Amino acid sequence: MHLYGFTSREEITQATLGKPFRIYTINSNEIINYRMEKKLAKLISATNLWIFPVNSLGKSRALLTIDLMNGKWQAVAFGSSELANRLDMLANILPKDYEHKLVRIYQAKSDFIVLFKGDTAKMVPLTSAEVYLKLSKKTGGSYDMYEPSEVIPRLIPLIKENLKTDFNYK
Repeated sequence: MHLYGFTSREEITQATLGKPFRIYTINSNEIINYRMEKKLAKLISATNLWIFPVNSLGKSRALLTIDLMNGKWQAVAFGSSELANRLDMLANILPKDYEHKLVRIYQAKSDFIVLFKGDTAKMVPLTSAEVYLKLSKKTGGSYDMYEPSEVIPRLIPLIKENLKTDFNYK
């Protein structure tokens, strides 16, 4: 049970689905060819994946991932208790006057909450992005916000290396 973020049967019986997050992504070519004058909002595209927080006793315990496959919605993953906790915490403290999107850069194994307000975009790295991009905390707070121009150049070598590895895999 601990593996999925639950510590008791009672927590499981009290589980409900929370507000879902659609997963967005940015094509690796868009990142590799990124220029600062490009607006981040124009690079992001929606996927068919949605994640639903699984909540119990006032806390987000796990994530249920749903995908549209062959015209039908199907559960494809369950778990990610650490990501569930982080998303729950951020949902309560990120600025409410921004639009929030969960962006997953698959080729860099990195997730972000991207905040949009008009033409302004800020990137909040989640744990995967902090680890893979070796981002150190800028502040002592619960999260850091970065300009796209601070993050995207750091994604490029990682994406190139992962694409090279993928193509060379036999």
